[in-house]
Amino acid sequence: MSFISKRHVITVVIAGFFLAALPAEAGYGHKDWSRYADVAAGNKNAGGFRRLVLPPPVLGRSAPDLSDLRLVTRSGREVPHLLLPPRPNGVHPTILTARVTSISSHPEKGTVFTVDTGRDKLFHGSITLDTGITNFFRPVTVEGSDDALTWKLLTKNSFIFSLPEKNVLAWKTVEYPPSNCRYLRISIANGQDKPLGIDGITVNKAPYVNTPLSGIPIKHFKIVEVPEHHLTKVKLDLGYAHIPLAGLSMYITDPSFIREVMVLGSQDTKRWRRFSGAVIFRNSLSGTIQQKTRLQLPAGTSYRHLMLVIRNDKEKALHIKRVTAYGPQVSLVFRADIGRQYRLFFGKPNTKAPVYDIQQYRSRFLNKKPATASLGPIKARASIAAPLQRRKMDILPAAAGIILLIIFALLLLQLRRPVKRQN
Repeated sequence: MSFISKRHVITVVIAGFFLAALPAEAGYGHKDWSRYADVAAGNKNAGGFRRLVLPPPVLGRSAPDLSDLRLVTRSGREVPHLLLPPRPNGVHPTILTARVTSISSHPEKGTVFTVDTGRDKLFHGSITLDTGITNFFRPVTVEGSDDALTWKLLTKNSFIFSLPEKNVLAWKTVEYPPSNCRYLRISIANGQDKPLGIDGITVNKAPYVNTPLSGIPIKHFKIVEVPEHHLTKVKLDLGYAHIPLAGLSMYITDPSFIREVMVLGSQDTKRWRRFSGAVIFRNSLSGTIQQKTRLQLPAGTSYRHLMLVIRNDKEKALHIKRVTAYGPQVSLVFRADIGRQYRLFFGKPNTKAPVYDIQQYRSRFLNKKPATASLGPIKARASIAAPLQRRKMDILPAAAGIILLIIFALLLLQLRRPVKRQN
């Protein structure tokens, strides 16, 4: 066999060995990430910004702050991106610093308070009244203003109540659409009753403003009755530990009820923490049906397991058909090039978040809606899931070095042979 033919054979063998060592997704790099999914940027013939909505499986398998998300091209180049909204770290405070500037009582208007929420122009969405009086039912109207002169109606026909025969079950919070007005005017109708003694007013932050909310699938739903303690426990498993939550909605068929609800959270069902609570009700005390079956959760809530503990007292247990969870929609925004392919990697704990220039222009995308990109099936990285594939990736640098040495040796041998013939 001639030297040339031998060289061809050796080259073919080496090339085959080199290709066998390559993993299927090696072109994208990022071998230490455990999950990936291909990203379809939409129209391949047009570039521009794209918005990729991150589904619960991505949010649940990523780092809690989403610092491990990497969007890359086929060549392995990272693509700058930003997240809307950014993931909050921990449960954020939900109360604004506010002070009562005036209070008065009128036979027709009732008790009227004016509250100053400060100059920060932070969004708020409800107020909570503090009173030691029991056994009352009062309609409440809330108005907002930026100068305390011109007022805009925020909510009407809301009400607060306290029922002593129900072990002092009370609802003293009035909700309204999110607003960043500085001043609030609260009017409490007294009717023929004495004015309420208000000890204080709390203004509650609106946790998610101008942020779309989307439903979150519940993997497991179970109701446990505890008759000896007059309690109903509703247990929810979302399937993932790091999905941001904004609230829960309960579908109850009973025509009239009032119950106190405690909300507990856990990541492993062994250690539970009470972090929220409210009163749910449905009645017609004012002649029209009033109800509250939706629970707002503090910003930053991200438990995998939730438990609603409903206190029934001497009443029958409620007929709860289902509970719906919803949370803020998290989107990844990036600029797509014509005809380029993308892949999203995630699932690498303790990874620092990258810093891109595009993050400086976050405010430009708050009110804009770029074209939507879509995410393909989520796959486990072969380097993480299969030991054999991981070994292939580990020997890749060594194999490339050996190949270069063999090629270099063959070239030297070919150069030296003519010199030997001359001798």
